[in-house]
Amino acid sequence: MKLKYKIMMMGLLTTLIAGCVSRQPQYSAREYRDVMHKKVNHFDKMVKKDLEPEFKEAHVDYPPKKMALLIFKDERIMELWAQNPDQPWKLIKNIHVLGASGGPGPKLREGDRQVPEGVYHISALNPFSKYDVSMRIDYPNSFDLERAHHDGRYQLGGDIYIHGGHFSIGCIAVGNKLAEELFAMVYHVGLKNVTVVIAPNDLRHAPPVIGDVHPSWLMVLNNHIKRRLQAFSQNSVYS
Repeated sequence: MKLKYKIMMMGLLTTLIAGCVSRQPQYSAREYRDVMHKKVNHFDKMVKKDLEPEFKEAHVDYPPKKMALLIFKDERIMELWAQNPDQPWKLIKNIHVLGASGGPGPKLREGDRQVPEGVYHISALNPFSKYDVSMRIDYPNSFDLERAHHDGRYQLGGDIYIHGGHFSIGCIAVGNKLAEELFAMVYHVGLKNVTVVIAPNDLRHAPPVIGDVHPSWLMVLNNHIKRRLQAFSQNSVYS
């Protein structure tokens, strides 16, 4: 089995009982590889038609070297950014978030229905998701674990996904078509080359929105997110 499939399969096998994935975890590595290959080939046709022209207009190669998904809870917007080697990040597309639960503030525990906030990566691709397809975010990250240890919190939850459909509890739904296109792009770019930044709102243009979830270290987290967003300085139009 190729290394790419081994890495994706290892991540998937640990999460097949999650709320955003299939409830029938009886898939072999071969079945995973075959379904992944079939779906990505199909999704590539949509990307070629819908998104490759936008990459070309932004003067970014497809597939790009790196990709970033910036998610702003208050605006319910996901921005797709891409980067060629030794060039600045370029905005490719604004995507409407169709489903997400909770409000401003980080995720603190399992079952709180909060979408996490912080800087993450994609840790697995799931072609068997009950929400069409899904991409797992590596929550909790080191920051989440460190703060939880300091606070004495346990059972932080996990299995946070970007997926298809229009509804989600604790995850992020963007509709089937865009989920499929993002899925194919992440596959080609590679999991380690995709950054996911989730913020309470667009901290490049406004102070943080503070909701009911506001732990003592929230300012530290928001400052960290704001610093990471500085690389994505191009103005975006939410349309």
